[in-house]
Amino acid sequence: MGMRGVREHPTLSDAQIAVEALKAGCDVLMYSFRHQRAIEARDAILAAIENGELPVKIVKRAAKRVRKLKKMAEGNAKRIGSPLGCRPRDYRAKAQGDCQEDHG
Repeated sequence: MGMRGVREHPTLSDAQIAVEALKAGCDVLMYSFRHQRAIEARDAILAAIENGELPVKIVKRAAKRVRKLKKMAEGNAKRIGSPLGCRPRDYRAKAQGDCQEDHG
């Protein structure tokens, strides 16, 4: 959500763009560098749910799809191994050089 084309929308605030993205079918909103933007987006999403602008069923369906994708990714990592040779919870250790290569 930090791309210039999104950030510099002529009529919508960053927070309102997050609501519109969910309404349009986006399942995941990614924010980098500016934690405050993520907080503002969260607050706008909650307000939009409360005032009926954003149906809660849209958010629940998006969350369900994300959980399904996460479960599929975890299954694939167990089946074929991850790109770093670690289980997902061990990525930080791998980056620090502390991860064991063999989890067998």
